[in-house]
Amino acid sequence: MYDLLVKGGTIIDGTSAPRFFGDIAIKDGVIERIASMIPDGQAKQVIDATGKIVAPGVVDGHTHYDAQFFWDPYATNSGWHGVTTVAVGNCGFGFAPCKPDEESRNRIIKMMEHTEQIAVPAMRAGLPWNWESLPDFLQQLGKLNKGVNVAMYMPINPLMAYVMGLDEAKNRAPTEAEMQQMKDLLNESMDAGAIGFAFSWQGEETNHVDFDGSLMPSDAMDIEVAYSLADVLAERGHGSIQVNCTHTGYQDNSHIIEELARRSRGRILFNSISLGAQVPPEEMYKQLDWLDDMESKGLNVYAQSTIFRPWIQFTALTTNHFDPVKWMREFCVALPEKQLELCADEQFRDDIKGAYNPKDLVTAGGSFEFYKLVDPKSEKYAQYSGHPLGDIAEAACRHVTEVFFDVIAESKGEAIFSLSSQNDDAEIMAKLMHHKRAIAGTSDGGAHSKFWAGGYYPTDAIKWFTRETNAVDLEVVHHHLSQIPARALGLHKRGILVEGHAADLFIYDHDKIDYTSQFEVRHDQPGDEWRVVITSKGIEWTIVNGEPTLRGMEPTGAYSGRVLSNGGAALDEKLAS
Repeated sequence: MYDLLVKGGTIIDGTSAPRFFGDIAIKDGVIERIASMIPDGQAKQVIDATGKIVAPGVVDGHTHYDAQFFWDPYATNSGWHGVTTVAVGNCGFGFAPCKPDEESRNRIIKMMEHTEQIAVPAMRAGLPWNWESLPDFLQQLGKLNKGVNVAMYMPINPLMAYVMGLDEAKNRAPTEAEMQQMKDLLNESMDAGAIGFAFSWQGEETNHVDFDGSLMPSDAMDIEVAYSLADVLAERGHGSIQVNCTHTGYQDNSHIIEELARRSRGRILFNSISLGAQVPPEEMYKQLDWLDDMESKGLNVYAQSTIFRPWIQFTALTTNHFDPVKWMREFCVALPEKQLELCADEQFRDDIKGAYNPKDLVTAGGSFEFYKLVDPKSEKYAQYSGHPLGDIAEAACRHVTEVFFDVIAESKGEAIFSLSSQNDDAEIMAKLMHHKRAIAGTSDGGAHSKFWAGGYYPTDAIKWFTRETNAVDLEVVHHHLSQIPARALGLHKRGILVEGHAADLFIYDHDKIDYTSQFEVRHDQPGDEWRVVITSKGIEWTIVNGEPTLRGMEPTGAYSGRVLSNGGAALDEKLAS
């Protein structure tokens, strides 16, 4: 007797093979049989998928749900959009290892507040802090009710802080003994299920600075620290590394990615390939050619890619996306009261006007000229609602930075701006979607939740490429949403719908799949904190390890998510038990 039978669906198996029509029979969390006309009576539960797409669950390889799992079992927004597995610990940030004292925990909280903009009240109210090591943290993740699977990197910044002390780690190289301790802790963590390690290395151009504007340890460190950790993966014979060290058309540290791949002999996921208004497509094509070159050298390198139409909507006092811009750092690290003072300060405005360079804002999503004034929240600028700042500045014969800070000052910081990535040419983006080493999306879920909600990327990719434009076949889209990221993470028997593989899948109506076009504000975080969300439409079922976890967006009460490793079947079974 099967536990579940998905009946009569249009099956996209994630391998890029043509779709076919049939049934999927599931037992003990595994796809046991794929065939036509399996009798209903052979299963305890039957889902009629006639006329619907049945596809492998999306593997969201770049998230920051490390904290959110403690209060949100479904890792939303991602879990609402067909995602059945997420990876955490990205960019080298997380909550373990951490010494079991109040000072160390508070320091981690301050780090996560500024780098990933996770609300302090939510962290204080929601995190039990019943761990010290990363294996301890993985054990706690395993005990939590989860509606999705989770894989975890060792985040370098807490690791360096744990071994060296945070301030020391920012300002000096580790001793030989400290380096060995970090390698030992990584080994211990991978024995317990960690999939490798993650870090940012961008120097002064980083988009992750500490609360005081100083560089985090990984951005300040000698790159040899990362290379030494990569040796651990080579010794083990498995593992993945996530690195944030290059920006399309602006910053090129591809030599570091290549050396990590060479030293580790593992899988490297780098962030990211993306296009904005100031980045010509030719820069993306260069990165794709480089990926081909890495493959020709026998190196496993994958690109996290922004292959959807993202946007942010923010007030200047609730965003940190200016962090990569050195001349904006004084503003970024100031408390809200001080930020408002700076907006009205003529000397500060003059200094910013003199330093302003639109190219510097490439890593922050785009220059001030492209910011749309969604809601001015003031009489002075009411007539410009919906206009780009560049047009407003031109009409007023003023510099765009003067307009930006004046809008903030007039509204006492409440003016709402938006910025889209300009990834709106489906034909150009289809070239990225078709590349065999491009991962279709990076949600950054769990981070920046007051101005960002990127978990809808699978829904937009399906809608945009296969219904609105027909620029990419549905089979190709699902291959890049599931099998490629699963392979890049090294997950065992995940990412495709074939017999013997894990039964992670979602069922949707291709004519109706969609998402809300505006942010919805929800006060659903611990400490009565709020976030913005983007919900889904047209997704009928989400199934994780053979159990339906969501019907539409409504939880079923099943918590079948697991902690996943890339150490093979035996380690996954150990983690599951």
